[in-house]
Amino acid sequence: MCQSKISIIVPVYNTGKYLPRCLESIMKQTYQNIEIVLVDDGSTDDSFSICEEYAARDSRIVVVRQENMGNNAARKTGLNVSTGDYITFVDSDDWIGRDLVAQLCQHIIGNDADMVIGDVLMFRVEGTREERRNLIGAGVYEHSRDAVKNLFFESGKPGNEDCKYGILPFIFAKMYRKSMLVQSMGRIDDRIQYDEDRALVWTCLMQDIRVVFTDVMEYYYCQRQEGLVRSVDELYLAKINYFYCYMRRLFEQEDHILMEQLEQYVFWNVQIAFRWKMGFSQKYILQEKTID
Repeated sequence: MCQSKISIIVPVYNTGKYLPRCLESIMKQTYQNIEIVLVDDGSTDDSFSICEEYAARDSRIVVVRQENMGNNAARKTGLNVSTGDYITFVDSDDWIGRDLVAQLCQHIIGNDADMVIGDVLMFRVEGTREERRNLIGAGVYEHSRDAVKNLFFESGKPGNEDCKYGILPFIFAKMYRKSMLVQSMGRIDDRIQYDEDRALVWTCLMQDIRVVFTDVMEYYYCQRQEGLVRSVDELYLAKINYFYCYMRRLFEQEDHILMEQLEQYVFWNVQIAFRWKMGFSQKYILQEKTID
């Protein structure tokens, strides 16, 4: 039976509307030996007061407040104050099933693993839901680098938003050995404010660590309207560049297939930038063409 202490880190930024649902789901976990680290990243709504209210109700909750520095910095803060042997993350607008922590803990402890990876049930803004699964079959993988190196990204047809991820690119629905996570997260530049999840997940997987893939699907990902790809971000290209430079250094010593997938992924996102993210007038939007 898993008895290790598990730290659940929740970065919080202006999600007061969703935060109670998230916190209630964490507090009701069947696995009790947890601490809940809430990092308010300079919220301007009532998120921080909600954090304090719940901390007064549950002694397992630790609240940290900092000026707004971004999601990656908030996660690092949470990791620095956490005291658990293993770490899992929950976004403050999502929620989790009652047995998620217990099941992930059982897999990571029972297999003496450094990381365990589960699946995700995504709830879309239009009310539909979609199962998001990893392409790697459930089981224990002794050398993660060899198991996943050809499974970064596969785009759909030109101009199509559909794409496939061999490993779900979310930092959540996973559990990490703290010592491994500290080392990996320390390599991530805080200037990376785009695809921070993917940067961290692949930093972990490119090490020779023991990984367990599971069919556990008790993480419920809420895709909010304000998080959709069409929202304008004038710094989008600069953020892509920080991400690309970091990932290129991570992948360049590996199989060339990873580099090809990375370039394909970045090109796919640059297309998105010019179509939606840069806020261009429609008359300047590039016409989509099939590239030979």
